[in-house]
Amino acid sequence: MLTNPTSAAQRVTLTYRESLSPIRGSGGSLTLDLAPAEQRIVLDAIDCLRRGGVAAGSRGQAFYAGSLLVEFRSGGALSSGFAEARTVAPASGGGRCGLFYPATSLSFSATEEIWIHGLRQYSETRANVAVAAFPEAGEDLTVRLEVFDGETGSAVGDGSVISVSPGEWRQIDGVLRTAGVSNGLVRVKRISGRGRFVSYGVVNDGEFPESGATNDGSFVAMSEYCKREPPSLPAPGRLGSESPLAFRTCQRGCEGLDAASLFLRIYRRRWQTNQSLSRPRPGTGHPPSHSRDLALMNETDRHVLHWPEAGVEMAFRLIPPGEFRMGTRKTEWTDEEPVHTVRITQPFWLGETPVTQEQFDIWKRAEKVEHEHFFEGQAENPAENMSWRDAITYCSWLAKTKRMKLPPGHSFVCLPTEAEWEYACRAGTETAYHTGDGEDDLADAGWFLGNAKSTTHLVGSKKANAFGLHDMHGNVREWCHDGWNEDAYERREDGVRDPASLRRIEEWRTGLSTMLESSLARVLRGGSWGDWAADCRSANRYGRRPFVSGSNVGFRVCLARIQGHAPSA
Repeated sequence: MLTNPTSAAQRVTLTYRESLSPIRGSGGSLTLDLAPAEQRIVLDAIDCLRRGGVAAGSRGQAFYAGSLLVEFRSGGALSSGFAEARTVAPASGGGRCGLFYPATSLSFSATEEIWIHGLRQYSETRANVAVAAFPEAGEDLTVRLEVFDGETGSAVGDGSVISVSPGEWRQIDGVLRTAGVSNGLVRVKRISGRGRFVSYGVVNDGEFPESGATNDGSFVAMSEYCKREPPSLPAPGRLGSESPLAFRTCQRGCEGLDAASLFLRIYRRRWQTNQSLSRPRPGTGHPPSHSRDLALMNETDRHVLHWPEAGVEMAFRLIPPGEFRMGTRKTEWTDEEPVHTVRITQPFWLGETPVTQEQFDIWKRAEKVEHEHFFEGQAENPAENMSWRDAITYCSWLAKTKRMKLPPGHSFVCLPTEAEWEYACRAGTETAYHTGDGEDDLADAGWFLGNAKSTTHLVGSKKANAFGLHDMHGNVREWCHDGWNEDAYERREDGVRDPASLRRIEEWRTGLSTMLESSLARVLRGGSWGDWAADCRSANRYGRRPFVSGSNVGFRVCLARIQGHAPSA
């Protein structure tokens, strides 16, 4: 999250430097403009940098990490600002809250040495230490990591030596394990080179997924006094885990990075709660305790499911068969090429909007499911913080709901395939958005970084496409059923019919529990309130693990035609 606390407009420069081989040292800069007092959340910061032309890893790379220098300027001169971040690295244990931390300023850096207290090494964890050099010096910095036993205070081993280029981030994994101690502290001491540097420790369980790892980790700050004169060696004896909180920095795994802050989350949730107190809710009385009372209102190309007691509806639009050109050449990403003809041979019904909070929450109450929306209390905004597993479980529940009279021949409640989604999104157009090619055109069709003001919005409040679908561009990204393949289009023949449809049926016939056990990455489409305009294009594709969720991730329901019996739920 970037915040301009001043009364003047600011230009923020984000300079990224990659730290992993084989692309170590690559990077670049991206600039953003902030209005006075503006706060801006930049979701999936690495992807945003890359789409802005910054060399920040290659698409599909399993892991990338580096340093990010943030500079606030007003009138060309350095100014004041706030920069915070959140990393999320979900794993088999279900970690999803991630790590919140502020950026560090030059004034909290060191020139000679840094102490890191409270590191722990257990059989199911690892303790790492990282160093980042400010780019001011113009020459490499060499430091030694000296480990001291937390039980005795004595030095252990010879210490690791690493070289860090200006603006670079480097990490040494398992420093305590290598030294053979479980409780210790580390001194990071300059050997050669000039300039200021910072350091931090991290205790992380992500290396051991069999132990139910969350992979979220815990950061250990460097001691504040080390920015000035180096202290004397601590006396022998047990060292506590506490240390002054002076510095935290970031590291990014492939499963998602939001720029956000804990303060903003708390503040927004309080505001949303206050707003919801005065917001009228459809219907009267409390929502039903179960969802067995559904009615269906029929129109020619529109079907509406209705939960009468809750005053909640879910509308679907009929999408006719046809063909379209899938993909685009107007992008740097090869996963959108080659452009090819796809034939959709069967009609299907697709949600008029993404699933809303009030629609999703009926299932929560019926099945006593615990789920928290990031923007809680906004009944007619999209349901978000959704994983692929959440989405298919909801579809399975909806399919089993009694008295749900599906449109004739469309007994399959599921997520759309990627081809069905793009076909429905384009609705006969070949432009970047169904309203045109420019950002002004996108503003007519959806909520994105340029107009959303860091939040979701009421569904259906932007212009629908020719099929009557709203919010296909922006608001929340939407899950598709397909497994993610970066080179999926290269494997297809031109004129392919209903790609991935048969695979979807086969997977559902294996049963919901089997699908929930899969770790196959799945496709996300449409962009969101926190994405750049380019990320909201009809052709844009993402791939994420099925357990990954986020404040910008939702879904919409598809009612598909299937030969024979419906797949098992």
